[in-house]
Amino acid sequence: MEPGKRPPGVMLYFAEMRPIFVLLSAEERGELLLNAFDYAEFGIEPVLSGRLVAVWPLVQRMIDRDAEAYQKKCERARKAIQSRWEREHGTAQPQADGAQGACDSAVVSAQPQA
Repeated sequence: MEPGKRPPGVMLYFAEMRPIFVLLSAEERGELLLNAFDYAEFGIEPVLSGRLVAVWPLVQRMIDRDAEAYQKKCERARKAIQSRWEREHGTAQPQADGAQGACDSAVVSAQPQA
């Protein structure tokens, strides 16, 4: 997985994962799931054995596909925020170190105000 902003979670789609999970034991399912979390969150490539070696490339492709879609979503949000700032203020938005990411800001601003 490429470095950059990581998605806040992993999507496991019924149509893609159920056929795989049906063939695995409960122990293998748990191992696969924990390795999927480690890969998606920290970029740790798993060391697997048995049937999981054959299954992992499918899961890895799903995670990478979703991470790429998330990166594109963040980039679109970043551009929209920049465009809005420039439209409202007539200047480029100042970038401070450690500023919230565009996706984080979008999530925060979308939450209802108390």
